[in-house]
Amino acid sequence: MKWWVLIIGCCLMSNCRKEPVVVEQQYPQLMELPLGFPTIDEPIDNTFTSERWELGKRLFFDKALSLDSTISCASCHLPSLAFSDSLPISLGIQQRMGNRNSPSLANVAWHPFLMREGGVPTLEMQVFVPVEEHAEMGFNMALLAQRIAADSSYVALAALAYDRLPDPFVITRAIACFERSLISGWSNFDRYYFQQQPSALNDQEKQEWRCFSAIAPLVVPAIAGSISPITLLKTTDCTAFMKTLAAYGSLARNQTGHYSKYLRYAMWV
Repeated sequence: MKWWVLIIGCCLMSNCRKEPVVVEQQYPQLMELPLGFPTIDEPIDNTFTSERWELGKRLFFDKALSLDSTISCASCHLPSLAFSDSLPISLGIQQRMGNRNSPSLANVAWHPFLMREGGVPTLEMQVFVPVEEHAEMGFNMALLAQRIAADSSYVALAALAYDRLPDPFVITRAIACFERSLISGWSNFDRYYFQQQPSALNDQEKQEWRCFSAIAPLVVPAIAGSISPITLLKTTDCTAFMKTLAAYGSLARNQTGHYSKYLRYAMWV
């Protein structure tokens, strides 16, 4: 009898054990700016809406943007690499060798000029470059618009987003709208400088930050992680500090391998 009581008691106790509580990770909303960041200067004809973002996201990952439908924007700007790639020189359709590598798109919303030479003033205009560049997507924007317009689902999305057919205006603006949402504000330097967390940098990094800011007061980034002042590395060794600036630096070391809480894009998880 005592054994039965003991067994029943153990069963009752096991049933009373609380299951571990799983707390769902909360991510900031798209376009919510990190502490210390200035507002984003959006074009009047392309302010952010969820419909435009959804259309731009689909286009960004669609290989139909290339001549032979083999590569997309995401082929050279991989989410797993902070929207860059790992090649010294990026490859286009048919393995064509380009003449540059693909930079990270993190915080591209604040770039005053695009491309390495700074010859393109807006994200909307920049979309033309990879689409029509022979060594990249090798296509034609007018022909691309015809291809996209033949898809009824794209026609519906374009109507919701811009109240027009998916023409070059829609394609360039939707992709630019999506790219502006790739915001990164949690590099180690962001946390140290903007969020006032002294422990975010170690002593060596702090020393190099003082050196860096002393020799280059005019180019210290207002948005940490959005520039690559490589020329400064030729005059002083700030390697450890530079790693704290880079958006991809903190992204690559994220223990879970997910990027949403850095790039504000929960759909990556």
